[in-house]
Amino acid sequence: MRTLFKNIFFIALFFVGAVQAATLQLYKDSAQYRLKTPSAFIGFAPGDIEAECKDATIETFASPKCKKKSALCELKNHIEALELKSASLQAQAHLIDTMIKQSKPQKIDAKMWLEAIEKLGARYALLQKKAKDSDIEAKNLRRLFFSQAPTMQARYLSRPCNGILQLNIPGGLIDVEIFYEADILTDESLKITQIARLRNRSGIDIYAKRADIFSEPITRALRPIKFSPWIIRESRMAPLVKHRMEKRMVVDMALAKEVRYVNPRHYRLRSLHLPSNGEVVRTEIKSWKIPFEKENVLFPYVDLHVYEALRYKPPVPIESDHWSVKSGKRTIAKEVYGRYDGEKYLIFAAIDRDLIAKKEPYIPKSGEHGIIFGKRIKKVDGYTIEIINQSNEKRDIHIVERVPVSTKEEIRVELTDVKANVPIRYRVAKNGKLLIDLSIPAKKEARVDVRFTVSWPKDIPVIY
Repeated sequence: MRTLFKNIFFIALFFVGAVQAATLQLYKDSAQYRLKTPSAFIGFAPGDIEAECKDATIETFASPKCKKKSALCELKNHIEALELKSASLQAQAHLIDTMIKQSKPQKIDAKMWLEAIEKLGARYALLQKKAKDSDIEAKNLRRLFFSQAPTMQARYLSRPCNGILQLNIPGGLIDVEIFYEADILTDESLKITQIARLRNRSGIDIYAKRADIFSEPITRALRPIKFSPWIIRESRMAPLVKHRMEKRMVVDMALAKEVRYVNPRHYRLRSLHLPSNGEVVRTEIKSWKIPFEKENVLFPYVDLHVYEALRYKPPVPIESDHWSVKSGKRTIAKEVYGRYDGEKYLIFAAIDRDLIAKKEPYIPKSGEHGIIFGKRIKKVDGYTIEIINQSNEKRDIHIVERVPVSTKEEIRVELTDVKANVPIRYRVAKNGKLLIDLSIPAKKEARVDVRFTVSWPKDIPVIY
């Protein structure tokens, strides 16, 4: 018993030392994991992983054998045992089937023969079912394994490393994503928390005393800039590229003991435990309390939803537009977006279902559509926005709309009128942005009419 306790103590002491020596540098396109270990076993890493020891490259090789006890090793052994069991059961069932087909009894006792066939048939069916169950379980566990590691072949160093071993892990195997969480504390106070979501599928369990996360690639094609002339060429439309976002399951775990905000796009974690299990884990980076304004915003030129938005001035740069919003323990929205609006930041938290909006184009009256004055055409145009407040409370609404703008002097646009059946405030910002503020009493409707004129030379075709 004393010997066993001593062995456990030395193993624990070695593990603590290994964690203290290990560091991780995580970039967008790769990761560098440095550790000190006497073992030649790396993990279930891909074949293009690079290993360095004392500035020298160490070759690695794959092996079907897994000698080190780890979660992935145990899962691999369990899968192989199930596959072996399935093959054995199928072989037994095949043997019974062969025995039945090849049996030629000299004398047939009908009763005895039927009993034998019944027993063999029942045994055959049972073996087939067990083989099928084992095969299904093995396939499901294989899918689970490949969500945690890129290969089922264990990888080893060709020789032990007596110093610090550096593993250069290819990109895409350890993911990091920065997002934010907004917690509404009061009607005027907001708690912003910056969070890192990490996922390890490299096949290597990470135990690092210090981990540095950089939200930029380590490989950068930075070349000296030389002068090139400005040449006018034919303009061609570039093809649109669609990006698909992957939805991931987030698991709340204690990832690191301490996270330090070094500067924008660089974070430092202490005592990072990131096993290769394919689960997304999260850790808080930085949080702060800040005053905010809550407002209802409508963008009729995009859609007719009235958004409940949170507006505040960030004390540090916002590095990601992915947000979740809550109020205490109540989750308001898990996946929403935000954006900068001048010096302030706007978070779209929810949609106010009590406000119903619609937009109708203006129908010109007789003599307003395409009037020709000499060599020019003048047209009266516009639109009407209607908002119904179905709630029992007054609603303040901020409308962001547009009036056309032109890059040619020959085409002129003039805003002629903005009026409503309720008091409004409006102003025209740059690039034709029209900002309108109004209040709608409970159970009432607001109607905003916007009119403008467009004039252009009659020999120029105009569309807007």
